[in-house]
Amino acid sequence: MDKVFVVPNSLLNRFAVPPEEKTGKERGILFVGRLRSGSGLALLLRVVRRLKEEGDFPFTLHVVGDGEEAAGLRQQAAACNWIIWHGEAYGARVSNISRECLFGCYPGNAGLSVVHMMSLSLPVITHDDLSSHEGPEPSYIRKGFTGVLYDHGDPEQSLYRSLQRLAAAPDQVGTMQRSCFEEYQPHAAILRGKTVVSHEWN
Repeated sequence: MDKVFVVPNSLLNRFAVPPEEKTGKERGILFVGRLRSGSGLALLLRVVRRLKEEGDFPFTLHVVGDGEEAAGLRQQAAACNWIIWHGEAYGARVSNISRECLFGCYPGNAGLSVVHMMSLSLPVITHDDLSSHEGPEPSYIRKGFTGVLYDHGDPEQSLYRSLQRLAAAPDQVGTMQRSCFEEYQPHAAILRGKTVVSHEWN
């Protein structure tokens, strides 16, 4: 029984992207998850649109996922040529998309998307109300080291400032990318080659 473990919410990404594969010149933001109520994607679209309108914000938003809100969100952003809608994608395809991204953002109530992005060497932005998230995964974020927790009480302005700061600090983001991948390693090590009796999925 020494190889039987209870594993907290996590995943083993067999297509992980180590930080050595990042160049610091990526100009993408990755959202990966189900397009559902509570994802916060509408907020992210508003904030990025504002950043685009107010100054030089050279980032493309890559949206990976599908769901009940997909059609409405696409309609809202029909004129936004800075969004790439990838639809449902898995495995190596998500990893390839992530190679164009500098960091990830799940602005709503996050779950395993946090761990997924960390396995891709992407610092994660999400909100700081840990009690409302889908699971414990956002608590894996160490503020300033593996991601940013913006103010849930002032979402639009706080997310705006967070994206602005990361965009202006590629060297800091590079350090955070390495920290993300290191933080992911214990999760991968526990899952790799072990017999898991409980994932505690949300």
